[in-house]
Amino acid sequence: MSGRNGASGRGPVRSGDWQCNCGQGYRVLAADGVVWMWPKNSAAGFRVEPIGEECVCGARITRGTVLSGLFGASVISTASRGW
Repeated sequence: MSGRNGASGRGPVRSGDWQCNCGQGYRVLAADGVVWMWPKNSAAGFRVEPIGEECVCGARITRGTVLSGLFGASVISTASRGW
């Protein structure tokens, strides 16, 4: 059975907002060892499709950086959308 945004509910689902060093904001969802990120594209909105592992400024974004910044977590699983 799938939960919100396709998460299967097997592990904790955590979400929050993260910002790249360039200032670009992202909405983040971490569930089942996968991290999804949606760039903020207006004062109150986010892009519909999640991004890969590169910020709109061209900087590489790692799961560990995002999870540590949001939750103080270390990354154990490497299974995700190429992260």
